[in-house]
Amino acid sequence: MALPSAVWLKPELEMRLQSTMTSAEHIYRIADNHAQTVQVCIDRLYELGANEQLKVLTGRLQKLAVRAKAGDVTKDLRPMRAQRHRLRR
Repeated sequence: MALPSAVWLKPELEMRLQSTMTSAEHIYRIADNHAQTVQVCIDRLYELGANEQLKVLTGRLQKLAVRAKAGDVTKDLRPMRAQRHRLRR
């Protein structure tokens, strides 16, 4: 993604910004694929009448939706990263 010609940046900064955008786009594509998978799983759970599993999943998805609000991500990111780290062990 090219920057407007009116904006002049040092070449190193411009490369970093382009790299960041590329990384963000890549991560978005991964998340989008996973979201599609979750959607298929929800449909299947609904077909099976798995209401308890759907309730648990609904709670997790609501928390993710709150975290995904643009601009508010950095507020709650640290606690979630720590929790994710504990889950990996």
